[in-house]
Amino acid sequence: MVIQQKRDWFPIMERIFWVLWPILFITFVFVGLSLNDPSTYTQGLTAEQVKCFGSVPLPPNYSLPGKLLLWGFMFYEFLFYAFFLGILHMNIRRFSDGAIFDTQTLRSMNWLGLLLI
Repeated sequence: MVIQQKRDWFPIMERIFWVLWPILFITFVFVGLSLNDPSTYTQGLTAEQVKCFGSVPLPPNYSLPGKLLLWGFMFYEFLFYAFFLGILHMNIRRFSDGAIFDTQTLRSMNWLGLLLI
């Protein structure tokens, strides 16, 4: 009886993962657009602070190789989190099917551990 009650949470958690996937993509797009907006960096600063900010290299003022490198790092980070969420989502789906100590589940937990290291 206790195991059945615990297993009822897994479908709810799987629905939560289906909400997290679009949030991950929207966050990636929002952060990318805000990085290229110069007003993001000077918002809420005084005039004197804005003058000091003029000497700091900001992403909107990067050269093309700098922007490509920045977007490459952002895309790498997006892939990291997408892979991490994918492994967790697959495990939650397997847990809801009752395959908790399956070899494929343990293999994916191994990948998750390597990813976190």
